[in-house]
Amino acid sequence: MDKVKVILAKYWVAILCGVIALAAVITSFVPMDSFHDELHKKLQASAGNFKKSDDLLHKSRNKPLLPGQTTPDPLTFFPSKTVIATGEALRDQLNVESEKSVKTVVEINRHTPLLPILPNPSGVDGINYRTAYVKRLVGQDAVKPTIMSDVLNAGAPPTPEEVKAESDRIWKTEFETQLVPDPSNPGKSMNEDSVKAQFKVIDDSLAVRMRQDVAKAHKIYCAKDAIPIDPVVAAVGALPPDPRKIWWSQMQLWVIEDVAKAIAEANQAAPNVVAAPVKRLIKIELSGADQAMLFTGTKNGVSAAPVGGSVDPNTPPLVADANTPVPSNHAVSPTGRLCNNMYDVIQFRLEMVVAVKDIPWIINSICRSRLMSVINTESIVSEDIAAADAAGFTYGPDQVVRVSFRCEALFMREWTIPLMPEPVKKSLATGVVPN
Repeated sequence: MDKVKVILAKYWVAILCGVIALAAVITSFVPMDSFHDELHKKLQASAGNFKKSDDLLHKSRNKPLLPGQTTPDPLTFFPSKTVIATGEALRDQLNVESEKSVKTVVEINRHTPLLPILPNPSGVDGINYRTAYVKRLVGQDAVKPTIMSDVLNAGAPPTPEEVKAESDRIWKTEFETQLVPDPSNPGKSMNEDSVKAQFKVIDDSLAVRMRQDVAKAHKIYCAKDAIPIDPVVAAVGALPPDPRKIWWSQMQLWVIEDVAKAIAEANQAAPNVVAAPVKRLIKIELSGADQAMLFTGTKNGVSAAPVGGSVDPNTPPLVADANTPVPSNHAVSPTGRLCNNMYDVIQFRLEMVVAVKDIPWIINSICRSRLMSVINTESIVSEDIAAADAAGFTYGPDQVVRVSFRCEALFMREWTIPLMPEPVKKSLATGVVPN
């Protein structure tokens, strides 16, 4: 053992070099390609990460596009945490204000049903609704509709029968009593010629005076047939209207009431027809009382059409969603508005005789503080004053024209859906109008 130690101590350097040489010979037979490939991949990955970091560092950054902007403005400095926090706070505030705006719009748009029977009218509700509907549109005596008298303060030129009746009344109450019987000529009066001459002076101007009285006492001319009435709902003695008919006639009634209020606001400052901006309401024209005709498109923006069959009972429920994507189809109207989960669209036509100078004011009155728009002026033609005068219409000194407006009204689903009968909800959800 001592000899081994002596040898190791004397030749350790030579032995170490031999071991190293032996290790070098052994490693020369070990394959190194796999280590080279792995190292190369790591280098490539590092180079890729460096390039991404370098591109991100030197990337051109822009501010978000504003509405109507096509070219973005450059971001001059990178947002700090404070700037980001400020932006998020402003975003949250904008969301809150947007929600408030939607709620405000909904409340402006909210309407009260004619009777508190929706969404599930039952029993005698249909009969009661018919009575209230007729009274609101036609009036109890079928002569003076309440919307016309209470909202519009409307009148109509006297008819020949009305003039004759007034003439007879004046003769009997004011002139016939002045006749003095002739004692020598039974059945005759001594002053008959004189009394009849006085009456003729009054009678000859009676029609003109009655027309003037109507023009002074009212703010607009409006015939009974100017306002549409659902004949099925108003048919006294027939079967009471079903929930679907009640709903669609109620929708029509809301539009009619809004139009009447808009006209009343336009004429508010005028004392009578002669000074009123809107001289005569000729017609409010609404589509039929079925969804396929009344509403402009379904919630998916596809026009519904009456078809046979029933609605699938598994149809998903109709929902009100203020964040829904709003469809647009400008082939339907200039606004492109179609029914969707936020609102429903009703188009209608309005024909009137108006003062030319007041047309902008009238359009503003229709649109102001209500979700109604004038989407097209279909025609403006001069009114035949001579023919109007012969028919008993007194328009005054203003230059007047006959206008035809195409309009649309929006009804927010947040308040309408809770009032809808189930068949209506399902028809809107599927675009199918059940029989």
